[in-house]
Amino acid sequence: MLLRVQALLLAAPGLFALVWDPARWLFQTWRDPSYESEGALVAAAVAALLALSWWSGAAAPDPRAPRRAAALFALTVAARLVGRLLAVDTIGAIALAIDVAAAATLLGVERRPFALRPAALAAFFALSLPAEDLVQRLLGFPLQLIAAAAAERLLRPFAPGLSREGVLLIHPSVDLAVDLPCSGARGLVLYAAIALGFWTCRALGARGAAHAALAVVGGAFAANTARIAALFACAMGGLPAGEEPWHSGLGAAALACGALPLIAVLARAPARQPLRPRGALRFAPRHPPRRFARPWLAAIAASAVGVAVSAAPHHPVD
Repeated sequence: MLLRVQALLLAAPGLFALVWDPARWLFQTWRDPSYESEGALVAAAVAALLALSWWSGAAAPDPRAPRRAAALFALTVAARLVGRLLAVDTIGAIALAIDVAAAATLLGVERRPFALRPAALAAFFALSLPAEDLVQRLLGFPLQLIAAAAAERLLRPFAPGLSREGVLLIHPSVDLAVDLPCSGARGLVLYAAIALGFWTCRALGARGAAHAALAVVGGAFAANTARIAALFACAMGGLPAGEEPWHSGLGAAALACGALPLIAVLARAPARQPLRPRGALRFAPRHPPRRFARPWLAAIAASAVGVAVSAAPHHPVD
């Protein structure tokens, strides 16, 4: 135990150097109002899940876990080196999600009484990045067109004079533009966060995961279409749909209704059972797992690699 603590202290400078820049950039996105990110809540939820798993009880021993964690940490080093050389902060921040998977594997959360899935936990943490901003940048305009077309089809039986020009709904009495915040990206990211959060501690299985994915996409589409239609109907009725609290209230109500199919899918999934290493109950290993003869030497090497990667020169790509 003392050797592990000493090795961790020796490796700490390199680990800190690797994490500092991506963590600082991620923290800034949480504070910057231009991102409108709720990533801090996702990160807090991940930390709470890890704490609950840790305090639920001891993990069944698995000598292969440290090697898997070391492989994941090596992957993050390579990802951060690429992000450093290209001066792309997002690459280094995504590597933080792999760090979460590595730490969860090292802690043995999948083998504790409150079992978690490290891969799902990492995917959940990835949504602490400004995911909504990324979705809007990549898919914003197509989502706007789809939302406007769906709202037009839904409203036309009740508003015969309705027409559409791109993302603009036109009626003799009112016009409504489906702008970027109305693209449905927020609902898509919110439902994905709910699904991944439950997937960390629930055994969905392949069929359940497929149903949850359909519920995420279908629920986000239905909620956004209903919201646009409700805003248009309120505007036609003379209500100030673009003002508060109408605008936010209608959006919250639509998101709550759109989440119901997803909640129904997740509620049927049983709690995840602790993973038992293969053969752990049948026989003990004949030979103890190999250990480094000099763990302090490996820790110093890891720390040196971390400092070297964090000090690599920037080469921004335009």
